[in-house]
Amino acid sequence: METESPDANYYHFPFLISNEEAKVLSEYTYAQWMIHVNRVRKEYTENHNTIPPEVESFLRLPRAEIIAAFQEEVALLVQEIDPPDSHPPE
Repeated sequence: METESPDANYYHFPFLISNEEAKVLSEYTYAQWMIHVNRVRKEYTENHNTIPPEVESFLRLPRAEIIAAFQEEVALLVQEIDPPDSHPPE
């Protein structure tokens, strides 16, 4: 029996995002995402003596991949908060 090997590009999103944060982040432009990624990287390197390995490996990804991962996570959260069919037409 063959087992699938994990995708080399697979990662586990290492952050918790609140519903309020997700709503704000869902409105970000790409430029704002670039600033956000830089801020998160800086915050972890300057304020944590030990960075969890999953966070460190995630933050070492190229910016574009980090942004895509954040956007995907935020989109999932926003959809959970306000699913598309939660507002039926009147």
